[in-house]
Amino acid sequence: MKHHLRMAMIFVVLFQIGCKDAEIDSPIVPRPSPRADFDAIASRVIRNHAEKLARNPEDALVWKRYANVCLINGWPDEAMIAYEQAEALGDSESIMMRAHGLREMNDSGAFSMAEKYFQLTQNQECAESIAVWHYEDGSLAKARTWLDKSKTPSVRGSSLSILIEIQLGNFDAAKEQTKQLLEQSKQPSVKAVAAAVGQATQDEELLSKFGEGGEKDLIPVAPRLGKLQPLARTELADVRRAIRLRTNFQAEEALKRVAPILKQRPSHAFIQSMGADLERQTGMLKEAKSRLDRVRADDNSDYEFWLIDAAVHSEIHQSDRSRANELVQAEASIQKALLLNPDIAEGHQLRAVIYEQQGNVLKAGEHFRIASNITPKRKERVRLISESLRCMAVAGEVDRALDELDQLSSQYGNEYPEPRIESAIIAANAGKQSLFFRIFDGLDTESKNQVGKRVQNFPQREK
Repeated sequence: MKHHLRMAMIFVVLFQIGCKDAEIDSPIVPRPSPRADFDAIASRVIRNHAEKLARNPEDALVWKRYANVCLINGWPDEAMIAYEQAEALGDSESIMMRAHGLREMNDSGAFSMAEKYFQLTQNQECAESIAVWHYEDGSLAKARTWLDKSKTPSVRGSSLSILIEIQLGNFDAAKEQTKQLLEQSKQPSVKAVAAAVGQATQDEELLSKFGEGGEKDLIPVAPRLGKLQPLARTELADVRRAIRLRTNFQAEEALKRVAPILKQRPSHAFIQSMGADLERQTGMLKEAKSRLDRVRADDNSDYEFWLIDAAVHSEIHQSDRSRANELVQAEASIQKALLLNPDIAEGHQLRAVIYEQQGNVLKAGEHFRIASNITPKRKERVRLISESLRCMAVAGEVDRALDELDQLSSQYGNEYPEPRIESAIIAANAGKQSLFFRIFDGLDTESKNQVGKRVQNFPQREK
């Protein structure tokens, strides 16, 4: 009896020790706060989820949501602890999220973790993620192997397949797959892939439609991570959010949507410049100027801020020529923009506009021509060359400008009306009535309307 009692007591002690070990292995709640140098807004979001976790420490979904917030806001170490606990509580998707976290931390264990999840689920998105990681690491064969495990590739998988073909030099295959992908999706990353194919194959049609792209990441983010984007509130996340809103919505709607970010980050110059540009587009020049004036600093190294600043002050001067100081500010800002980035077509185009406001049409024509040489889009190139020739005519070389516009028009036929529009305006201003009507009568309705708006003394037909 004593033996059994002693054994029972030993079992209780061992059981208690085991329980203590389990408590030690489980993450404690409440969780620690982010470090002091963390973004204040992102820290607040993380703390809010940590409070929910403290109230629900046995809920796998709450652990995963907390982990998601930590991961997307730049605290992957904490996210890994939380994902591991969510997995221990029965959430299998946290295995793949741990793989994403490891990848974020440049840990090669991401591959084995993701492969473990794929073995459990045969998940297509998982296979595509592994393929993307191999591609990023330069292992094209492994990338193709994992991509082939996707039975019906998504836009992400198809984009990756095209980029692999480019790397392998299979340009015909890349172009055919691009054609199919463009029929499937028109999202920005797909257009950027089409631009990349155009560059690699020197395909004039693709380059004309899609230019040189501009997307840093040609492969869309993994859908699992994409779903977390609304939770991201770091400074960089808000910058990207402001850019996305400005790009994807009409100016008035974008301004409404970006308003909370503008309010929460009042001293962030780039974000405020996004708001100012939207205000400029909606005609709110006074508000745009005020917003830019509050955050302008000489040490700002963002060329786009200075480009927007120049555009706003240029347009204010255009609306009221007596406000000479606005043109002075536009001049200073465009100089900074081009100093920071001399290879942006929009910068040289705006430089040309400001030169015209200053009365220097020769310099204006020169910068329209520089812009035309930089832009990858053929339609924009034709328009900018036409602008440069208009400046040539204003400078007094009317016949030469008309001859070159005629050659430009002959080269592109009816594809682009800009050369003929400028020719008609030059002919009207030069008093060449018969030439004007010969050109004008061949224009489409929209082009005729443009000419009508820009010609002050519209010629009268000879009877």
